[in-house]
Amino acid sequence: MKIHQGFENLPSIPRAVVSTGSFDGVHLGHRSIIAKMQDTAKDIQGETVIVTFNPHPRHALYPNGQGKDLWLLNSLEEKAGLLQNLGVQHLIVVPFTKTFAATSYQDFIQYYLVEKLHAKAIVVGANHHFGKNREGSSADIHQKYGITHNTQLQLVPANEEHYISSTLIRQLISQGHIQEANRLLGQNYLVDVNKIEITGNQIKAEVGETYKLLPPNGEYYLKIFSETNARIKGAVTSYIKDKHKYITLEIDSPLSQTFTDKDILKIIYCDNKF
Repeated sequence: MKIHQGFENLPSIPRAVVSTGSFDGVHLGHRSIIAKMQDTAKDIQGETVIVTFNPHPRHALYPNGQGKDLWLLNSLEEKAGLLQNLGVQHLIVVPFTKTFAATSYQDFIQYYLVEKLHAKAIVVGANHHFGKNREGSSADIHQKYGITHNTQLQLVPANEEHYISSTLIRQLISQGHIQEANRLLGQNYLVDVNKIEITGNQIKAEVGETYKLLPPNGEYYLKIFSETNARIKGAVTSYIKDKHKYITLEIDSPLSQTFTDKDILKIIYCDNKF
């Protein structure tokens, strides 16, 4: 997967099939959109493109309001890794500012998706919104325009009786309901950590993403990336010190590996808190 910083200096992407959004969690709802993108790209011999935003729009617009308490399912690096594993071909990371937030949905579609990307298809969920103040709903745009500027807008309906959303999954994780959250995510919840210190059965590390959502303290079944596939039972404690977020694991048996300050360890939550 190729990662592009913003819309400037983009290479030519043949017959781009595009979706936009935060894609926080890369959950089953997102995966149904990506599957539709890939089917469409195959039909027209195009390439899949996801446009996402950094920082999260709420963090940029409301740092002292609703954005202050918004915890994320993924860091940008975690999100990119998940999208790459799903076979997405291009990721465009747009710096989200108040100036960019003032873009109308008409200008966003016309200037960025049509003129900059030359999108042949735009694939979004039926509840998706575009532009300033989320004023352009995908359903309304589809009804008004359908196919315009040689670009087709495709809507992907919710695929469950209860709509899958990042908000719902955040609620489940914050309450320790890991199994149900993992089911909606389509994979086990992961946390990237670095600056790792290992002493016997204890692991101390710093969480790379300041706004990363961590489950409540307690005992969980875990997997440690690059170790065996056997599940490890561990007690997890998280805390904040000097505006940095840390995690401490007390696991059943010592790890056989050693790590440096530059290594990244993936902690994967498999099952619920006991």
